Amino acid sequence: YTQSIFVDKQLLQQNEELGILLKKTVDTVKNATTEWIDEFNKLLEKEKFRSELENYFIVIIFGKVKAGKSSLGNFIAQNRLPNQDINFFKYDEAGKEQTIKKLEEIDDDGFATANLECTVEIQGFKLSSMAWIDTPGLGSMVEENGDLAKEYIQSADYIIYPTNSSSPLQQDEKAQLKELFEQNKKVTICITKSDDTEEDECECGSEDGCPKCNNGIITLLKNKPQENRAKQEQWVKNELDDILGLQKDSLLGDVISISVHTAKAGLEKDDKELFENSNIEKFYSLMQNVVENKAKSLKENTPYDGLKSFIDNELLGTKSDSGLNIATLTNTILTFEKQMQDSINEFQRIKETLNTDITIHIDSVIAQYSSKIDKSNATKIFKKIDSELNILVSNMIEENIQNIMSNFNTTLNSLKNSLSSSDNFHIEDKYETIKVRYDNTSAARNFFNKVTFGLVEREYKTMKEEVYIGDNKNEMIVQFKKDRLDGFIKVAKENYESVENNFFYNLKQISTDIKKHIEKLTQEVEQFKNSL
Repeated sequence: YTQSIFVDKQLLQQNEELGILLKKTVDTVKNATTEWIDEFNKLLEKEKFRSELENYFIVIIFGKVKAGKSSLGNFIAQNRLPNQDINFFKYDEAGKEQTIKKLEEIDDDGFATANLECTVEIQGFKLSSMAWIDTPGLGSMVEENGDLAKEYIQSADYIIYPTNSSSPLQQDEKAQLKELFEQNKKVTICITKSDDTEEDECECGSEDGCPKCNNGIITLLKNKPQENRAKQEQWVKNELDDILGLQKDSLLGDVISISVHTAKAGLEKDDKELFENSNIEKFYSLMQNVVENKAKSLKENTPYDGLKSFIDNELLGTKSDSGLNIATLTNTILTFEKQMQDSINEFQRIKETLNTDITIHIDSVIAQYSSKIDKSNATKIFKKIDSELNILVSNMIEENIQNIMSNFNTTLNSLKNSLSSSDNFHIEDKYETIKVRYDNTSAARNFFNKVTFGLVEREYKTMKEEVYIGDNKNEMIVQFKKDRLDGFIKVAKENYESVENNFFYNLKQISTDIKKHIEKLTQEVEQFKNSL
């Protein structure tokens, strides 16, 4: 879906800040979905590895160098039952399986411990229904080899994680275990090398010594006290509480202390107590229980767990707050929308103050010239006022829009065309028609009026006359103000609407399209996950 999102380059140039953020958002979405496809294809490649071992319960022993994992593999390979055939194999760096007669640098059909952990190859053996795979220790490898080991770990049905009894669960080991648990991997912790040595006098009793001793002193190998081992096992469990929390019961297998050295010594010396206290038999019993009772369910669930882990962490981001996932993409889109809304709010504020801002400009310019306007120069001065107002208002509109957009211009022509001509405003004299009463009495009538003491009335005549009362200057200025205010507001609104229609509308549409694609992708991913 997201690869079809298109953004016009010209739109990106309209607002540098929003344009950069929009391009980054779209590129992030597209790059993320491309990475998801690549990762999903890699996951399918890992399933190819599983299909090649589909008839086997896959056990991977994974851990640091010198944690005792190679020694444990050596012991299992060498001490199989007489009727059990063992087939050794290795996978090269490309993941291709090769049949080999024995593992590299192997003595007596066992694992080598010298160079195994430095090779790019994964080596193992198939024993009955179990495939045992020894992965290189990540701490000793270059990045490419470490990535290869992680790929095979993802395909495991069960993982054994050895940690040295001398210093169990170091910080880097906790980090590795956390990574395994986040992939829904069932892990058994083996506390290896749970043994000590002590010195004793040789039975020869001679200070010169014998072939069995050194100057009468022999070194004895023994298992660590059970009480100490139990405390160490409990300590490891407690440390894992911080990592696992409520998932402890479902993801943590057993925690067991073992010693391959005392097990081998017990067999060589036929020392039953030494062998039994090595806990190797307990480990075998545990593995038998895992293989027989849990193999089927684990094998059925493991591929789905891997896909669910990929969906949760890499796609949905419900268990991880880092990396490119739908959750972080959604936050990126929300960040863009917030910044876009901030610009829209600022633009809305500009629109709301439009009348006031233009009125201030008009009043300011007219105030400079109003006292100079008269009947003889009105047209000339109104044109001059128009010229200054066109510049002021045009600059105001451009500045307001360019605060939002980098590439937008309005013109004086658009302002001029919206206004009536300055020639329409003339200053003219104003006259008012009034009635005037004149005494129209004749001389004779006037005489009789006097001698009759007013019985003969005088005569009066009423006439209309036009009286000069001033000019229409104030009315013209008021009309001029209204005309210019209406015209400028009309042009400003047209330009502002153009910004909204050609810029903000398109931005909102792109953002909406991205969210729709992400929502549709999320729904389909959730449906796919629920179908597993």
